[in-house]
Amino acid sequence: MFDCRYCLAAVGLAFLSLGCGEDSDSPPLGPVSGVVTYNGAPVPDASVQFVLKENTETLAVGVGRTDSDGRYQLRSYDKDGVVLGLHTVSIIKLDQSKQDAEQGNTLPPQFDRNYVPPKSLIPRKYSHPSTSGLTAEVKEEDNVFDFELEGEI
Repeated sequence: MFDCRYCLAAVGLAFLSLGCGEDSDSPPLGPVSGVVTYNGAPVPDASVQFVLKENTETLAVGVGRTDSDGRYQLRSYDKDGVVLGLHTVSIIKLDQSKQDAEQGNTLPPQFDRNYVPPKSLIPRKYSHPSTSGLTAEVKEEDNVFDFELEGEI
C-alpha cells in the first residue's frame, strides 16, 4: 500500500537539500538596503520583497523587514543581498493587533466565520509586485533604495 508519509518526507528532504551546498550554487548578490516611508513617516515592521523581473530558471526573491525607523536590509538564499538585475518591489504593512489578540483561536481563517483579514496600513497597490509601480536595479556595489509611499488607504 502506498504511504503518503514517505512522499512527504522525501519532498521535505528535497527542500532541505536546496539550502545545503556550496556558496557557488547561488547567483551573485548585491547588498540592498534602504528606508520605507508612507506620507513622510517611517513604516515600521513592513515586509519588503524584491522579485527578479527577468524570466529565470529559479525564483529569485530578496526579502526583509523594516525596523522601527523604516530601515530594511534584504536577504536571498540565506545570505545578505539580492540577485543582480532589475526587480519589481512589493511592500506590505498589515495591522496585526487584532490577530495578535486572537492568538487563542485554533480555527484556520478559511473555516472561521468571524475571521476578518488584517487591514493594510499602506495603500494595497504596494502589496503586489505587479501593481506597486516600484522597481529597483540591483548591482554589485551597495544598493540603497528608499521608497516614499503615498496615497489613500
